[in-house]
Amino acid sequence: MLQRWQTKLEWLNLAVLLLLPLYHFYSADSLLPSSLALLYLFNLAALIASFRLKPYSAAVKKLPASAWLEQHLLLALILTLLCWFYLPQAPFIQPQAQWLWLSTQLTIIGLLLRLCWAVKKQPVAPATSGQNWLVGYASQSGMAQQLAQSSARQLQQAGFSVALAELNQLTQQQLNQYQKALFVVSTYGEGEAPDNASQFYQLAQQWQSSLDQLQFAVLALGDRSYQQFCAFGHWLQQWLHSREAKALQPLLELDSSERQSAALTQWQQLLTGFTAPLTAQQAPTALPGCRPTLAAAILPTRPAPACLAILLSCKRQLALTGKPAILLTFNRKTANAT
Repeated sequence: MLQRWQTKLEWLNLAVLLLLPLYHFYSADSLLPSSLALLYLFNLAALIASFRLKPYSAAVKKLPASAWLEQHLLLALILTLLCWFYLPQAPFIQPQAQWLWLSTQLTIIGLLLRLCWAVKKQPVAPATSGQNWLVGYASQSGMAQQLAQSSARQLQQAGFSVALAELNQLTQQQLNQYQKALFVVSTYGEGEAPDNASQFYQLAQQWQSSLDQLQFAVLALGDRSYQQFCAFGHWLQQWLHSREAKALQPLLELDSSERQSAALTQWQQLLTGFTAPLTAQQAPTALPGCRPTLAAAILPTRPAPACLAILLSCKRQLALTGKPAILLTFNRKTANAT
């Protein structure tokens, strides 16, 4: 939404800069004051820089007529409030100077936003032999991004090399380089893709290459108050299936208003299924300068399965802390090390 507003404001500011010289040319006072001339040049330079940075921002997708009208009415309301309450605070008396003063401030804010979006849209690093996990996200409010970052961090702590990227940063060639991928995506409005996935949504429908090497899972976020609940997540799941990618589990739907959800529990179980085996394998190897933790227990000749389960659980918990663990179990006939 902000990118749509910024595009409209850039053209409005350009109109102000074009009309202002015409106004002074046909008015009685055709000379532009020096202070306004400097402000005019500064506004023009900032606007040119903003237009130059536009290609580095995510593509803005088309909206349905109702959503388009809603967003533009909101922008018109904000501009009206600025003209009524903020414009009279300008340090100039002439109306044209006040409009130039407001236009310059909007241009500077827009330029800062363009710089921020350009920094965020850095190309994702290509996969290497050790970088076999991709965690992609599409987020409008930030919740999906936070869940994706948490998932990537958990995989990294287990020893995997992970690439974290918004969907707009992904290309067809990059998707072909990964073996496993997790996608955390939200849905905007009535089934629309979030802004940082709109470009991916448009381009992906034109890609023809197979993704048969890719195993994936999708966590879809949405709001049940909308009719198209988790629509973008369902589209992504179907698109990946159409490219012959293999699903690690069925699509998980999460209502963003729910803090405790079965979908989050299943997602965590999926992550644990990948991270726990690797952690258990790495645990017996002592790190340099780190003494292994010894867990020992004396069991009867025929130990109950529950006792062994408890001890193995203790071993796993010690391994998750990053400390190597050795579990020794003894009975009268044998002595086993696990």
